[in-house]
Amino acid sequence: MAARYTTAGGQYHWTALLAPESMKRGLSYSCGSINAIGRIACTASIHIIVAQLFLAMIAFNIPSYNIEPQATQLRRVAQVYQRYWLGL
Repeated sequence: MAARYTTAGGQYHWTALLAPESMKRGLSYSCGSINAIGRIACTASIHIIVAQLFLAMIAFNIPSYNIEPQATQLRRVAQVYQRYWLGL
């Protein structure tokens, strides 16, 4: 079946193909919304992990360095700028 109906649309396309006629629109919308929320959450978690690892490496090499919440937040903002606006 996957070879017959290949698509880049993902889960919501398959939901529209396989769902009952009366529920296609709602289920496809729900599936696409959950997919979008999951992608946003995944991207945010990657930025948080990288920021935490970067600050942990600094704290490990400089024992007097104290990790503050503001430093973690600034590192996340810098990563967003770097990734999306500078294209890195």
